[in-house]
Amino acid sequence: MGLALAPLTIASSLRDLGVGLRALAEPGGALERLADLDETLRQLGALDATLQRIASIDETLERLAAATSTLPELTHSAAALPELPERVRAIEELVGRLQPSLDQLEVAIGQLHGTIGTLGTALTPIGRLADRVPGGRSRASG
Repeated sequence: MGLALAPLTIASSLRDLGVGLRALAEPGGALERLADLDETLRQLGALDATLQRIASIDETLERLAAATSTLPELTHSAAALPELPERVRAIEELVGRLQPSLDQLEVAIGQLHGTIGTLGTALTPIGRLADRVPGGRSRASG
């Protein structure tokens, strides 16, 4: 069951189709506007990449802003840097002068430790005697 079209209907349809196609192809017509729209979409796509780069720069700027809060402190610390070698030399000289005294103190502490041990050993019998004296325990516990 085929549908037969009259030649006049086909011719009329073709003519209408031709008119529509010419209207699409005219300067300023729909095809040209679509082509312009395509270029605009490409430009927007390029802008998207640019906007993403700007967003990453924004994160970097935030980190820089956070770091700048320490700049006054760093500046103050950096101001003392030229004095640092002289201060280190002064400390080294002071330690050099103190070293002999520290060495003597170490020897004296060793001797004192030995003397305290000897004294403790010597006092042990006296402590036992004091415990035997009447009333000695009550003094020791009170």
